[in-house]
Amino acid sequence: MDRWSFLRFLGACCLVVFCPSVLVFVGGFPVRQGVVLGLLMAWLAFGIRMQMPSARRFIPYWVRVSPNWYQILTDFKLISSVEEWRSVLQSASTDYCVLRDGVLFTVVQESEDFEHTLIFWNQHQAFGSEFRFMEDMTPIQFKRMDPMGGHLPARFFMKPWAAGLLAGYSLGIEVRDWWWEKMKTSCVAPLAVDTNLLTGSVDLTLATLPRKEFDLYWGCWTEEYITKVKPKIRVQRDEARQKLGWTAEEHQADDFHPYGGWPAAIVHKYFHIQHHAI
Repeated sequence: MDRWSFLRFLGACCLVVFCPSVLVFVGGFPVRQGVVLGLLMAWLAFGIRMQMPSARRFIPYWVRVSPNWYQILTDFKLISSVEEWRSVLQSASTDYCVLRDGVLFTVVQESEDFEHTLIFWNQHQAFGSEFRFMEDMTPIQFKRMDPMGGHLPARFFMKPWAAGLLAGYSLGIEVRDWWWEKMKTSCVAPLAVDTNLLTGSVDLTLATLPRKEFDLYWGCWTEEYITKVKPKIRVQRDEARQKLGWTAEEHQADDFHPYGGWPAAIVHKYFHIQHHAI
């Protein structure tokens, strides 16, 4: 008998002993009547418990997105050398800078249909209601092509994405439309290009993160979930990873993470993602 079967058997035994005892010694029922009625109550309670679907519980979790900035900036001709990359880092603000710090957020609450979400963006100490993030990539800038002059920064984005039955989040950079027209033939082809005529900007999607990556943060402590459902979710997650170009990162024996535990980690050409339950 495995552990879960034993626990189920133990629970049934407790019901069988508890119900008649309460009726006889507390309720004052005659022994025979109390035993029969108690056994009937135990049988009904156990049957109802077995038929009731277990409520799934959400587990809050944090996510860290670490772009491979040197690869991104060189592939898209925004820098041309290691020395230029070092100069960019040196000129970055001492405060939060996405080029140095990446993105860290905590999913505080989430509905099962993903329609309602509460996210805390750690670096900005602010709450949001969806997986949507836009951050200036200062000092990476473009000269404005209008009478106002000045410069506009490139920007990093994370936003909802869906293709058929597969849903997730797009990760990429926003550049100026005139710059993209000039440079696109010399750049690596992005996954998608979305032009916004109103703002004169172009979103270059570099990777898509599957929503299934976070499905395991919805679960319940039942034998069926742990032995059947959870393994199936892992298979679906791994299939989505493979389809969208992500691979699992193996931990080294001497790895240390400041948030405790062993975070799940996946790697893409342009991004490194870590996440873990709180």
